[in-house]
Amino acid sequence: MTKPPNDDPPASESPHDEPTEENADMPSDLSSVPTADEGFARLVEDYNEVNRRILRAEDGSQPIGPEMDRHLRQKRMVLRDRITRALAGVPQ
Repeated sequence: MTKPPNDDPPASESPHDEPTEENADMPSDLSSVPTADEGFARLVEDYNEVNRRILRAEDGSQPIGPEMDRHLRQKRMVLRDRITRALAGVPQ
């Protein structure tokens, strides 16, 4: 017996991974962005790490307190802004 096709996005995807009005200038998949510059590569790595921690907290697999949640979300916002500026060619 074959399973019907699953049209749902993978569990690792969330609204934070998709372009929104808030991060419309940032690619939805940062792995496609060239990271030859070590500083930029570190920004992308840091962003992905923080985003994964937030996603694990949201799905309940790694609960965190409200203060840590707020801290991680603020850090993600700062990293997203820095990445967006770097992609736009604005000096850091």
